[in-house]
Amino acid sequence: MSRSEIYSTYKNSILFYEHRTSYDVENTIIDAHTHESYEIILLKEGKIKYSVEGKNYKLKKNSIIFTRPHQIHSIKVGSNEYERYNIAADFTKLPASFYNEIPADLDVINCDGNRYLLSVFEQLDYYLNNGDRQNIDIIVNNLIMEILYNMNIEAGQYHRQNFVSINPIIEAATLYIEQNLTTVEGVEEICNKLFITKSHLHHLFTKHLQTSPKQYITAKRLGLAQNKIRAGAKATDIYQGCGFNDYTTFFRNYVKHFGYSPSSEAEREVKLEIK
Repeated sequence: MSRSEIYSTYKNSILFYEHRTSYDVENTIIDAHTHESYEIILLKEGKIKYSVEGKNYKLKKNSIIFTRPHQIHSIKVGSNEYERYNIAADFTKLPASFYNEIPADLDVINCDGNRYLLSVFEQLDYYLNNGDRQNIDIIVNNLIMEILYNMNIEAGQYHRQNFVSINPIIEAATLYIEQNLTTVEGVEEICNKLFITKSHLHHLFTKHLQTSPKQYITAKRLGLAQNKIRAGAKATDIYQGCGFNDYTTFFRNYVKHFGYSPSSEAEREVKLEIK
């Protein structure tokens, strides 16, 4: 049975932070899922395989994962011990330049050579365990912005890590969905473009992404809709532009996926969670 040791943890209005080591976790799989928030993981010790929307990364010590809201991703642990820093955050509450300038195709950075960036995570531990609680929100938020700023520097230095395609058909299918998210009429359209059967595509998605092609498309469309509603749009005005033919189907899927109605979105904070 696995066990964990937590070194520090913290939550404020925009982020949830945790530094943890898990033991006896070799071959543990965190199934494909999405977050409403951004997520940063620094792999401090251990080996993991990170999969995100058709791409596979084999991570080594001091690699940073950057996952955006609604990206479908999974993790497989390849070592007995897995030590990581996790940050789940609503970066939209920070100045936009800190997160918008991170390249859109950046998923993983190897920051083994950037001792300064690694030390910022260590500073989080130090201040959370020893600092003045009255000012801790300001300190933590500033350190998070410092991490994002340094990630931009690292991305510019081409320290990003190369990926391996999960499967060429999956890669082609997810790319087609991304480029035609609001207009693709169904799984049949994708299969016709790729010259494969529905059953074969379904098998590949469930094997590599732990979800069906239809569920994948729906999840991506719902993420798009959520972003529009949070930006101030009315659900009744945008559901068709997000790929749904009727409001009843959109509403039912929205409640099933997020656990609440579209009309409740404006009153809700971004859900911060770490898996």
